[in-house]
Amino acid sequence: GKNQSFIQTDAAVNPGNSGGALVDTQGHLIGINTAISSVTGAYVGYSFAVPANIAKKVVEDIMEFGAVQTGILGIQTITSPEYLAKERGIKQLEGVYVEEVEADSGADLAGVKHGDIIVQIDRVQIKKYADLTGYLSSKRPEDQVSLMVLRDGKTVELPVVLKKRNTLSLPLIGLTVKNLTEEDQKKYKTKKGVKIIGVPEGYKGYGLAGKVIIAVDEIAVENISQAQELFGQLSRYRRTVISMIDQDGEKERLILQ
Repeated sequence: GKNQSFIQTDAAVNPGNSGGALVDTQGHLIGINTAISSVTGAYVGYSFAVPANIAKKVVEDIMEFGAVQTGILGIQTITSPEYLAKERGIKQLEGVYVEEVEADSGADLAGVKHGDIIVQIDRVQIKKYADLTGYLSSKRPEDQVSLMVLRDGKTVELPVVLKKRNTLSLPLIGLTVKNLTEEDQKKYKTKKGVKIIGVPEGYKGYGLAGKVIIAVDEIAVENISQAQELFGQLSRYRRTVISMIDQDGEKERLILQ
């Protein structure tokens, strides 16, 4: 997801100030000024900055890898405490409720389960989803974190090795795809491609779920990183051919025009 970790401050920030330094009274860099909340476009008493540690990581990632490296747990969550209390009867309203654990993710391999409630990460208290994503913003794939979860009324500590994001919502048509697991590679008899696991309403009649995208306009798709790049270059105003295979190895094409 997008970074939700910001410092709220009363420093005066106006249009054109974004990217400027937020410093304390001793000149220490605290953050990078980013946004204000205003209907007029002018400063109204408070502003927001990206914390310096996150900005530093972004710069280092781009210099070393050419792109921001994001480490993920591999979980789906329910973020509404009211829903959890009313529909699930869960009294613990602080923390992050784990609704689903992605197969082969760091969380899955560490033993995180459906129904766990994450209350700490590396001894940092987690009260809401933004606390969790904010902390993970400073982490990279292969970093290890320690999760404290509530399970059946008891606390369980689980070491989790973060992984790269293996799911992606593709630009233009909104399909959700993931990298192929070893099981997928055997089932579809291919080591390259991305599997469709989510389909937007407008495409549900096409039977796309479960198929593997192997090429876009005759350019082979190897993984979600390449899929993101290829779909990011597409235009609604030109013909595009998406090549796929199903579990029987049958090839299909989806033509967008």
